[in-house]
Amino acid sequence: MEHQQHHHGTITKLTITTTMVGLLLLLCLIDTTEAAQGLAVFHLKNTPSACYGNQNKGDMIVGVSDKLWNNGRACGRRYRVRCVGPANLVRNACKTTTAAIIVTVVDYCKACTGDLNLSRGAFSRIANPDAGKVRVAYDPI
Repeated sequence: MEHQQHHHGTITKLTITTTMVGLLLLLCLIDTTEAAQGLAVFHLKNTPSACYGNQNKGDMIVGVSDKLWNNGRACGRRYRVRCVGPANLVRNACKTTTAAIIVTVVDYCKACTGDLNLSRGAFSRIANPDAGKVRVAYDPI
């Protein structure tokens, strides 16, 4: 009888340990980072840029405000950007609130009215250009 109780206690401890390890692994897989929130606007001319001069870096690009510029260290950084809502009275400002775009920092936007100054092409993938400005969630990748 005593041997059965000892054996049962070992199995219980092993089950608890296995369950705890499984839960810890699951928690490691869950992304707990929270994206920053801010405003995005768009620009019409992609060059020249503060980071790359007259080099064409495509259309999935962004200029950043002082908040993100970090004395030029932002050049080349990539951000995942998602429209989360209107920043003015334009209806249907966001084309989608679930899909995100990936943009690369190519410029410094000292006089921007937003945190992110997307190319018109990038802006139009997530938002209605008629809105001019939208609220976004963004995080570095």
